[in-house]
Amino acid sequence: MHCKYFSGIGILMSLLLMALPCGVTMRMADGPGQWVVAQYSYLSGMPMGYGNWFPILAVAFTALALVFLLLRRDYGQMAPICLGLSAASQILSWIIFSSFTLTGLAIIVIQISVLLQKHLPRWQPGWSF
Repeated sequence: MHCKYFSGIGILMSLLLMALPCGVTMRMADGPGQWVVAQYSYLSGMPMGYGNWFPILAVAFTALALVFLLLRRDYGQMAPICLGLSAASQILSWIIFSSFTLTGLAIIVIQISVLLQKHLPRWQPGWSF
């Protein structure tokens, strides 16, 4: 992680978005030919009860990334790995359980921007593109 402040703010923003009640969509059958669509938070136990453990894994990996970011310099290499695992678990949740939401997409975009910010060129005064 190149800039700790930007990374920390990005991880906190993704954790705040995960706490919103519109993070995970679940389709449940109300009867023959009837579907009910409900939305839950990443922290809710309802998706876990139906076998979708990926949202809670995404929260755990994101929280671990924040902890590793705040720890000593030796553990700073683990934060990108945890964010990558969080993004992968969210994408697996979308594919396996059809739980795509725009909130989930925003979380993925924030986490990928935190991952890629080390490789992007930094603007410095006097530079022109």
